[in-house]
Amino acid sequence: MNDSTECRLWREELSFCLRMRLLQTTHLDADFVAAALETNRSLPPFDSFDARHYIVSFCTDQVSALHWLHYGRSGSGVAIRFKTEHLANRFPFNLLPVVYDADARRRIYASVLNPVDALVGEWASQMSLDFTQSAAVSLITGYLSYAAPQFKDDSFKSEQEWRLALGEVHRNDADGSDVGP
Repeated sequence: MNDSTECRLWREELSFCLRMRLLQTTHLDADFVAAALETNRSLPPFDSFDARHYIVSFCTDQVSALHWLHYGRSGSGVAIRFKTEHLANRFPFNLLPVVYDADARRRIYASVLNPVDALVGEWASQMSLDFTQSAAVSLITGYLSYAAPQFKDDSFKSEQEWRLALGEVHRNDADGSDVGP
């Protein structure tokens, strides 16, 4: 993505929502999840995976293209027009509109958080609390890492950006070396 703030946006917002109780959990320890998100780390035994994204950014129309001039070599770049039907729904790529609205992002966070919270409730009698909470953080992080290319701060709304995204998960050995997808 364009910069590190885009990579952190969902973690910071979800952590804030959990700490402020803007999103409710029944079985998940909201503060535990928020702390894990704030440290930007995965928890054992799920810490051997990381998500990578490959992004191509598009603007909706010529008017919004003006915001993109600074990316195109100080205005000397070129614009290429695409028919979206040739880009949309081409496995393994996703063509997605960027979500600038904080309330819409919060609904997406809830759509991931709520089923994971329910799973933790189901697991509670079968597994240790530490394991279920760590597994929950891993699931939440995994799903929202894949959704991250959709999210951008409201201040960029005028860009009217769409992104063609490809995500993959890599597994790391105990020494941290990449062993591939």
